[in-house]
Amino acid sequence: MAPSSFSSFLFTGALFLVAYSLSKLQPKKTNLTIYVHDYLSGPDASAISVAGKTGANSDVLQFGTLIVVDDVVTEGPGVDSKAIGRAQGMYINSALDGKGLHLVFSVVFTEGEFKGSSLEIQGADLFSLKEREFSVVSGTGYFSFTVCVYKCPLRSEISASLVRVSPTDFIERALPTAPRLINGKNRVPDSGLHCFTANKMATGQLFSRNTQALFYNYKQLPIQRMLDFDFLCGREIPSVAGIINPGAEGFQKLFFGQEEIAIPVHSSIDAACSAHPTADVFINFASFRSAAASSMAALKQPTIRVVAIIAEGVPESDTKQLIAYARSNNKVVIGPATVGGIQAGAFKIGDTAGTIDNIIQCKLFRPGSVGFVSKSGGMSNELYNTIARVTDGIYEGIAIGGDVFPGSTLSDHVLRFNNIPQVKMMVVLGELGGQDEYSLVEALKQGKVQKPVVAWVSGTCARLFKSEVQFGHAGAKSGGELESAQAKNQALRGAGAVVPTSFEAFEDAIKETFEKLVDEGKISPVSEVKPPQIPEDLNFALKSGKVRAPTHIISTISDDRGEEPCYSGVPMSTIVERGYGVGDVISLLWFKRSLPRYCTQFIEICIMLCADHGPCVSGAHNTIVTARAGKDLVSSLVSGLLTIGPRFGGAIDDAARYFKDAYDRGLSAYEFVESMKKKGIRVPGIGHRIKRGDNRDKRVELLQKYAHTHFPSVKYMEYAVQVETYTLSKANNLVLNVDGAIGSLFLDLLAGSGMFSKQEIDEIVEIGYLNGLFVLARSIGLIGHTFDQKRLKQPLYRHPWEDVLYTK
Repeated sequence: MAPSSFSSFLFTGALFLVAYSLSKLQPKKTNLTIYVHDYLSGPDASAISVAGKTGANSDVLQFGTLIVVDDVVTEGPGVDSKAIGRAQGMYINSALDGKGLHLVFSVVFTEGEFKGSSLEIQGADLFSLKEREFSVVSGTGYFSFTVCVYKCPLRSEISASLVRVSPTDFIERALPTAPRLINGKNRVPDSGLHCFTANKMATGQLFSRNTQALFYNYKQLPIQRMLDFDFLCGREIPSVAGIINPGAEGFQKLFFGQEEIAIPVHSSIDAACSAHPTADVFINFASFRSAAASSMAALKQPTIRVVAIIAEGVPESDTKQLIAYARSNNKVVIGPATVGGIQAGAFKIGDTAGTIDNIIQCKLFRPGSVGFVSKSGGMSNELYNTIARVTDGIYEGIAIGGDVFPGSTLSDHVLRFNNIPQVKMMVVLGELGGQDEYSLVEALKQGKVQKPVVAWVSGTCARLFKSEVQFGHAGAKSGGELESAQAKNQALRGAGAVVPTSFEAFEDAIKETFEKLVDEGKISPVSEVKPPQIPEDLNFALKSGKVRAPTHIISTISDDRGEEPCYSGVPMSTIVERGYGVGDVISLLWFKRSLPRYCTQFIEICIMLCADHGPCVSGAHNTIVTARAGKDLVSSLVSGLLTIGPRFGGAIDDAARYFKDAYDRGLSAYEFVESMKKKGIRVPGIGHRIKRGDNRDKRVELLQKYAHTHFPSVKYMEYAVQVETYTLSKANNLVLNVDGAIGSLFLDLLAGSGMFSKQEIDEIVEIGYLNGLFVLARSIGLIGHTFDQKRLKQPLYRHPWEDVLYTK
């Protein structure tokens, strides 16, 4: 700010980016200029005093004056230049002599390339200095976690010069959009608001306790393990902000400690990044076929800073493109073919470090002093355990992956660990094949690594083989002498790393190095904390016998828990191999026993005879009308089935109940029919709209013929025929219909088979088994009518007026 003698101020700011490469810590510079117009007076005043000497024309040189500002931010210096945002906040005269301000305000971009992003500016402004500086302490969107220094001279249009700061003064996170600014149109050299950011691989921290990730391709177990680790570490927010499941949206329920939470599911990477701008880690569980494309899409998101690729077998050409893009854009790739990484007590990727029990045993729920990097994910688990036994544990561990071209290298992470104050020593586990370890050798020789490095390259046994040997990973293969484990170990030892004589001595080397640092006072003992108890999942607790829980469903007819489904204990393969028919399957699933073949064949005959009865009956009519309305198969089928009841197809159960009750009580046909008449109940199974005594239903005749031939007894059917004989004496249409025939004959089947008790027969009739047979059979016909109407492309049905009687 400037003294109040100016009625308006124009603040020129340039975002100055400094990206440090891995090999040479030389700043890479670019600028973004913005113009902030601050008016203390006049009709367009954008700053007003609210404390101290208040009102218009207030004196900012008076101690205690508080001025609130809402300034326009433009692309150019002129007041008519395009507005791209607002600068809102306040400045306070906090100096007793009135010669210094303290500024706190936000620059919010509302238009242009950085729309939706913001900068948080704060600092002291001393009028006595020719150049004053204050800082941008953070930002959002494009400027997430940016650190800046602002210098300005005492004049109305303020310019500035570059201020250099040490990389160790930078905060943990790099500005993710440096390349966009470098190539941007607002490049203005040597002026304005200087924002410093460093390549993450050079500055140190990849993760923190506040890091959140987007998880691509939903996998329940890895995500739950991440959330359990969060709870174990005492994180306040889950480390998984959102899930990306291409083509699906909604929420996924998971546990965060004892609390069940809903994590948003997004259908695309763009949607997820837009919804969660603070999530800057992308964990990719896509298959090797789609991992490269999805990873590149994530890298191109301005909010994504780290991409972990779990898949193995990603094409090397695709991996090279990912590496090139990430390095040119100051981003980090872990993998492919990696289990991930972990910062103890802060954040972990997917399945890194395995189960909660292993994490607790390896003391990964709180930070230690060791930075660990390896190629192998499996061996990283072993080393976490080893390091925990002989040191105070790891601070961070990374498995770079076993492919030939890893997204980040062993030396990348060692150099990064070197810049993390909490890391006091490094442990490196390499493997034969490739020359990655030699970049670490060069870094050690050039003095870029000042902390102790304990290293081992596995695969020394490869020399025992006469030909080239592949050891699991794509990159772990014995080649020339330079790529051998022996050569690499020797080179590391010669560069100053602590290299044991064998893998068995690796643990002792780590222990001795750690104890030396403790003796030198460079490592203070870690205060051990007791981790909270992670609630055990019900499924695991049940399997281990620790808890018991009531079930919610009882099933006795089928079991799908084995290698193949079983129907009432009969394996599916047996059903097929023995030539079981539909009737046999019904006997197993409905009656829970294998009925004699004559019984199951009768069931099949009933299904065939009742499958359809033309398009004019109520069920078929409803199905046809529904299908012609363009509805789907299920809707059309259900429309027809819902007509089944006492007046259509649903009389089988009632016929069986009444015939059985009358016969068992010894009532004659006359007594039965007259008693039903007195009750006002029509006799179920008797009567037909079309058939007559001289024109019997052919279906009834076929069923009776089969029963006479195969059933040991037909007493209930004979009783039904006696009832029919009496009812025909009253009216010629009161014939035994198919419902009555099936009902009476099914009673004979149940009683004559000798496989059901009286109580079981009563229960079968009461529950409604026999109507179920008609529902099953008629579904075949209703489905046929649906297909028929759709195949014929029949239009919407409208009933004709002439078939309607309109009355008052």
